[in-house]
Amino acid sequence: MASPDYSLMERLGKIEAKVERPIDGGGGGGHDGGMEARISALEAANLETRDRLARIETRLEAVATKSDLHEALHSLTWKIVGACAALVAAAYFVAKYVH
Repeated sequence: MASPDYSLMERLGKIEAKVERPIDGGGGGGHDGGMEARISALEAANLETRDRLARIETRLEAVATKSDLHEALHSLTWKIVGACAALVAAAYFVAKYVH
């Protein structure tokens, strides 16, 4: 697996640098003699990109959304409010009835 700082564009640039391309004589058309090798390199890069994207999507499924965090904080807030109310009631009881 490639290191995170080694981007896909850098790898494609190195692949394209290895493919020999004759100078275009300006006669028209887009075929420069190295088209098959370039297409093969792009197809290989496409397969690797698809695999990397699948791994990223798998990781994203485990990440909490903003909505999930909001619900969790809302629930926790009401638990804290309830606990504080119980503590206040206990302190009131002790202050009033325990001498």
